[in-house]
Amino acid sequence: MPTKPSRANQTPETHAVDGVSLAAFEFIQWRERYSKNAKHGNWEGGVHITPAPFTVIRRPPINRRQLHLFVPSKGGKRRKYGGTVTRHSFRKGDKVVAEKAGKTYTGWCSGDTKTQVSVSNGNWKRIGQFTAKKVRLLQRSTGLIVVPSTGLSNLTTQSGKI
Repeated sequence: MPTKPSRANQTPETHAVDGVSLAAFEFIQWRERYSKNAKHGNWEGGVHITPAPFTVIRRPPINRRQLHLFVPSKGGKRRKYGGTVTRHSFRKGDKVVAEKAGKTYTGWCSGDTKTQVSVSNGNWKRIGQFTAKKVRLLQRSTGLIVVPSTGLSNLTTQSGKI
């Protein structure tokens, strides 16, 4: 069970408890028994929780272009700000592999500069800026960031039942 201070954590272990509790309710029932002087009852049925894959799906926080905020420079062109297309044939939200100093990083394209591409992790925190030539496209943006993780391992009780 999550404790009150940990509810602010955006982790599957914190929030999966609610979903598991709702799902488990379908497999147990309250049975009432009556005697002369009192009403009794107990829960019948059971649920055994096993570790399972858990996937976090979210939308990338992409700012749209705000053309009304920028005054055109000489020649009538506004500076690039926002939008989904970068100058390096990547779109924001594309899954990419980037290389820097011999290390390989996998993440999502989150922005660009004249010569570099910004790559972010599943929480949209920037991993780093990489030379555009050392960034390779893995998958085009679907408008969703899918980060698989394992969860529910902390939800089992000693008897294996909720």
